[in-house]
Amino acid sequence: MLRSISKQPMKTLQSIIKQRRALSSTPITASASTSFTVDNPYTGEIHATIPMKTQQEAAELMSISSAAQQEWSSIPLSERISLCQRFIDVWTSEDVVHQQFVDQTAYDISSQMGKPLNYAKGEVGGMLERANMMVALAPEALAAQELPKDGFVRRIVKEPVGVVVTVAPWNYPLLTAM
Repeated sequence: MLRSISKQPMKTLQSIIKQRRALSSTPITASASTSFTVDNPYTGEIHATIPMKTQQEAAELMSISSAAQQEWSSIPLSERISLCQRFIDVWTSEDVVHQQFVDQTAYDISSQMGKPLNYAKGEVGGMLERANMMVALAPEALAAQELPKDGFVRRIVKEPVGVVVTVAPWNYPLLTAM
């Protein structure tokens, strides 16, 4: 099902954002057995205590993610590319609020693994370079292909098929998450 870019994208984007917020705000009561502590290996200080989800909560989050993915897959490729470009534009904005977000992200990476802050800022830049490259390659890489042969046409269509769960390695979390 294809949607008109002028009629549905913001409604769809808002729905996906609402579902994403639900993922990050699902309440859980942390206790010693349902959380883990992230230490800054350079300073030894506690950077964060992260609550862990129960099996039921994880299943609910996967259900929410699957619903968001189904909606995302119905958006035409050109529109998905445009939305990804908007993501990059937000990260590269000269706006003070956006720059603080980038700086905080670099600080969090640095604090979680002891990576020097300048290197963590470089990782944010590397993630944006990778995102730009993926957006640039997407029209050709994800385009349908027709392969005519002796009276019939074979067609290869590349479609989003499901949710991907990634456990990002500690050393380059942003680069591998892309």
